[in-house]
Amino acid sequence: MELVCPAGNLPSLKAAVKAGADAVYMGLQNATNARHFAGLNFTPKQMEQGIEFAQSRGCKVFLAVNTYPYCHDLPTWQQAVDTAAELKVDALILADMGVMDYACETHPDLAIHLSVQGSATSAAAVNFFAEQFNIKRAVIPRVLSIRQVAHLVNNSLVPIEVFGFGSLCVMVEGRCLLSSYATGLGPNNHGACSPAEFVEWKNTDNHLETRLNGILIDQVPKDESVGYPVICKGRYQVNEQIGYAIEEPTSLNTLSILADLQAIGVAAVKVEGRQRSPAYVKQVTEVMRAAIDLIVYLGEITCSKRRALSLADWLNIAKDLATAGKQVVLSTLALIEAASELSVMTKICQQSDFLVEANDMSAVQLRTKAENSNFVAGSSLNIYNQRSLDKLKSLGLRRWVLPLEHNQQAVADFKLDDIEVELMAWGRLSLAYSARCFTARTHNRTKDQCGFVCDQYPDGLSLQTQENDNFLVLNGIQTQSGTIQNLIEAVNDDNIDILRISPQQNHCFKVIELFDAVRSGQKTLAVATEQLAKCSVNATSNGYWHKQAGKDHISAQSHS
Repeated sequence: MELVCPAGNLPSLKAAVKAGADAVYMGLQNATNARHFAGLNFTPKQMEQGIEFAQSRGCKVFLAVNTYPYCHDLPTWQQAVDTAAELKVDALILADMGVMDYACETHPDLAIHLSVQGSATSAAAVNFFAEQFNIKRAVIPRVLSIRQVAHLVNNSLVPIEVFGFGSLCVMVEGRCLLSSYATGLGPNNHGACSPAEFVEWKNTDNHLETRLNGILIDQVPKDESVGYPVICKGRYQVNEQIGYAIEEPTSLNTLSILADLQAIGVAAVKVEGRQRSPAYVKQVTEVMRAAIDLIVYLGEITCSKRRALSLADWLNIAKDLATAGKQVVLSTLALIEAASELSVMTKICQQSDFLVEANDMSAVQLRTKAENSNFVAGSSLNIYNQRSLDKLKSLGLRRWVLPLEHNQQAVADFKLDDIEVELMAWGRLSLAYSARCFTARTHNRTKDQCGFVCDQYPDGLSLQTQENDNFLVLNGIQTQSGTIQNLIEAVNDDNIDILRISPQQNHCFKVIELFDAVRSGQKTLAVATEQLAKCSVNATSNGYWHKQAGKDHISAQSHS
């Protein structure tokens, strides 16, 4: 799930990029965008600087041209589209059909996202814009419930973006005329709700008043603070009672349901706040980045005998993690041999609270029959071409964990716009599965009488050649790589959304820290790679990623 953050000016843009935004959105210093306030937004020259800064660090840039021009104003909006194309933004955020039509005709290769100002609250509305203007994404109003969002995701032709943090508006964006009714200027055409020139704070004998074009929006005792006078968040008299008749001045915060948004297939979450300070943007971006990135896979994928916890226990842990803001994915076995294993898998696939990682086609089949059919395709599913991927996408695939043999160039050949792509970035590679338990065999035991001897080898049992080379690792029914795959070089790869770090007995948190340091730009790739070598009990490898033998390590100099 992509994190889209506000850039009201160049310092805020830099703060968002450094804090981990996947994309930033900006506007020009005129009425073409819905945050047209003095001292805010970008000149074309500032845009050029911001785009270079963001894109050079792997962050996308979207330009909001999301207001509605009158006939005499249309050339200004068209010029904004031309500027976006000239400066090579990654996408335009548009609301007006005439502007969209111009963009499609004049700059057909420039991606269009439907703005929240487009007021699309149904799949039919989203699909209209998809079919008529080839939009690539739709940003939907903040008035929908999570169940309604899920319906949109499942029935729309394009990925869906939602607002996840910041100012909350209960009015359908793009259809609110309250500001223009009171002042003559509103967000639809002028780009500002409650324009500053109409705002007044006034002290009386007992109160601090806020007025908009002379209209009393709220008043509080002099020792209290009062917010910016937005009509929908004012206090009024209704039935002789004074209160927030339309909406209380609260903010939107989806941290507690981010996992749910990811589970239903939301493509991107947006932070509102182009009027906010760089410090605010930095802090919120860091918090949202951490919450989105914290994906926890629970369950056993290798051997059912290792299940020390019952499914009920796993589900309770999953609920606790989800409450703490983590996204939880329930993993399933890669090899099904017994009816009892199939029974547990069925229960995992039938629950609808959490995403399911399918490591065998039986899990895919079971999940397609469930109320929530969305699933993660594990690396053991053999997906090597677009047609195979598209088939599983049609059945509910929302995230694809790349098969270990995939190389960087092969991944680039896929069309991946509407799914998340996950890469095994650190850990031993599971190279083969068997009905035989190899760890038990080394102790002259059968699988059924293994005595859980694998517990003695938390990082697996090393298999060396007769020349004492660390070649493979035996870990229950799986044979793993002797090397530790290290793909920290893929941290900022445009085609990779999620990096998976496999747990190890020692230095696990240090590994996570180093990957995050490269992602945020706090450490160079060279420095982190050197430090990661100290976190590995064996040599590291990256051969598969470079279309070489999996055991090989290709140096940065060799592939630069």
